[in-house]
Amino acid sequence: RPRPARAEGGYTLARPPREVTVGAVLRAVEGPLAGVRGLRPEETRYEGSAENLPGLWVAVRAAVRRVVDEVSLAEIVSGRLPAHVRRLTALPDAWEPR
Repeated sequence: RPRPARAEGGYTLARPPREVTVGAVLRAVEGPLAGVRGLRPEETRYEGSAENLPGLWVAVRAAVRRVVDEVSLAEIVSGRLPAHVRRLTALPDAWEPR
């Protein structure tokens, strides 16, 4: 976990950057990666035609994890992202806002 470094702000790492994932930083700062109405995806319940939504939310969380938990701070700094992450940035609409 990052820890406060000095009175002016900022953080120092407790481990080398190659051992710290983007996901770990996001969780330390923001909490769980995915939430639906304040619940974790697996805790959601719906009835009727929406009853299968929890599976979608779990899949969304898994997709986010596949990126942020597999990219280290060292990879960000060096620009050497894992191949599966680079492929995502090459998708035709990846850089377009929606």
